[in-house]
Amino acid sequence: MQMRDVHGGGLHLHTTSMPRPVVPRQLPAPRWFLDRDQARAWLDRSWRIRHGPMRVAVQGPSGVGKTALVTAWGHEHRHRWPDGALYADLFTTDSDTILRGWLLALGHTYLPEDPEGLGALWRTATAHRRLLVVVEQATAEAIHALFPAGPGCAGIATAHHGLDELVATGGRIAHLAGLPDQTVGDLINCLVDRPVPSRVLDEAVASAGGSPLAATLTAAALARDLYTPLAETEQENLVPDRITTILTALPEQTATAAVLIAAFPGSFVTAESTAALVGTPREQAQHTLTTLVEAALLVDLGRGRYTVHDRVRQPLADRLTPERHTAMVEALTGFYRVRLAAVDLVLNVWRWRADTEGIQLARTAQEDKVWFSTRDEALAWADAELDNILALARLLHQLERAEVAMFVDHIGTYVTLRKPPIARKLYEWGLEAARPTGDGRLVGLMLQRLSTSLHPDWRTALDLNLQAKDAYEQAGFAQGVASAYESIGSMLVRLGRLEEAEEAQTVSLRMHQELGKHRGAAFQTRRLGEIHVRQGRTQEAMTAFTASYRTLLHLDPPDIYQATRNTQGMITLLLNEEDPALLPVAELLALEGLASTLVSGSLHQRASLYMELATIARTRTDRSQEIDYLQRAHALLSPGHPVVEQAAARLAEIGVSTA
Repeated sequence: MQMRDVHGGGLHLHTTSMPRPVVPRQLPAPRWFLDRDQARAWLDRSWRIRHGPMRVAVQGPSGVGKTALVTAWGHEHRHRWPDGALYADLFTTDSDTILRGWLLALGHTYLPEDPEGLGALWRTATAHRRLLVVVEQATAEAIHALFPAGPGCAGIATAHHGLDELVATGGRIAHLAGLPDQTVGDLINCLVDRPVPSRVLDEAVASAGGSPLAATLTAAALARDLYTPLAETEQENLVPDRITTILTALPEQTATAAVLIAAFPGSFVTAESTAALVGTPREQAQHTLTTLVEAALLVDLGRGRYTVHDRVRQPLADRLTPERHTAMVEALTGFYRVRLAAVDLVLNVWRWRADTEGIQLARTAQEDKVWFSTRDEALAWADAELDNILALARLLHQLERAEVAMFVDHIGTYVTLRKPPIARKLYEWGLEAARPTGDGRLVGLMLQRLSTSLHPDWRTALDLNLQAKDAYEQAGFAQGVASAYESIGSMLVRLGRLEEAEEAQTVSLRMHQELGKHRGAAFQTRRLGEIHVRQGRTQEAMTAFTASYRTLLHLDPPDIYQATRNTQGMITLLLNEEDPALLPVAELLALEGLASTLVSGSLHQRASLYMELATIARTRTDRSQEIDYLQRAHALLSPGHPVVEQAAARLAEIGVSTA
């Protein structure tokens, strides 16, 4: 303070302390919450064993209780985070907006404009605080931006799927299943302020299917006297009569949409699939969905997904005429066939397809707007829609429709990357649908697809590939014959018939070279390298892996997934040498391969590389690191997968439970 003259009684200074910002407590209010003791114990353990901030994700289908679990646990342990609890739902806003709101809540009045500066301030602000951060409907990218940095912090994300990559950065994943029937019944009784007759309660529990969301919706219906205990005949007519009243008040097209959505074989619809069902533009379909939610016929699951509650689904679906059912099947088949073709074009630009018409339809449909610009977008769509795709494929199989084989054609690359447990059944349906067509290309492809799911029945798999070769030869399709020889060689390796395998792979290599198929030739070169490893021809194997790796990375675009297969071959080769001096090289290759799987999206390949890293850690007698890698491998894939079983066996050998 600067001044020239001071008169009177001198200068008096008055100061006031700045008010402390209110500690944010943004978690939603606690709900009725029952059971989930195991899930809460898992969260407690994740907090105890954390290294740095706690980073966890809770995944599961809509309505299974992810938010209720996280909210209840956060309120129960609020004393751990004296600096507050922050909450956001990514469905309603974006990461930058969330960060600005959180930083303001923590008392920061000046916020950088650029995203990088905003992120840096967030990391600084959380580095020494003890905060709980909950992000709903999260993505892997959002977790990286929004989780706090301080060792006293906890970051929890919820999503339907897609957060498995969190494991690669030291996080943990929980997959939340439905509630047991007894707990569903207890939840309904808690929410309804009058006794629910046992017969009505049993029906309500059965309709909920273990979903807390469905249970609460049923409880709300019971509280409105919608399902008041009546004589049996009256009760049977109550729901249809109410639906008739609702539909009568709706425009005809909207009422028809409600019936079609109820008959949809999958678990949810989107504006895009509804547009295909009803035959309207997407914007109009979205308006129809909103209207049906307001009419209490649909439930908004969030993130653009809608479903019909089980209690009204069947009465609505019963209104579907045979003609409309046929039209519905046609519309859905066309929609998913073309979307799957678009996914496959992004995931694998190199492979040949039997359904060339579907590929052309996908290209034409995307002339104005591309649906999937990246592999992550394509994989995310297929991940989200997988249950719907399988449900429609099952329906087409029941109707003996040939389009099942088209679905299998276009979903093959996705199945290779994600390894869903349903793969074998899907391939069996595809083969049944292909045989009556007389298309040797399609039959051969289905035979090859099915052979990949027959682990460990290698003799049957070999026989299927021999049949595929015959089908391709009869169709005069040389590229298919070359592919069949590759698969035959792989099965012969599994059976220990190495000389025959080498001969088959050599034939395949020569045919691919004659056809000018550089990628296919690179495959066979790698296969030969794998055979040379088993034969003890180390130098030839390394030469083959290196040549194949270079070819695959020089493709336009490069084939990261297949190139990483060569990396895995090199790792196996180095580990077989049992030379401690080679371990750092093998580890470097494994870590490089692991980074590549983040690009390719292959969970199976990622899990396999974790197993290789666990082997390296075991060789070094680093028990904690070995356990960590084995647990990561075990968490990535579904129970029953060979890698999961292998990881579980090794953990059991060490004395670590996988429960």
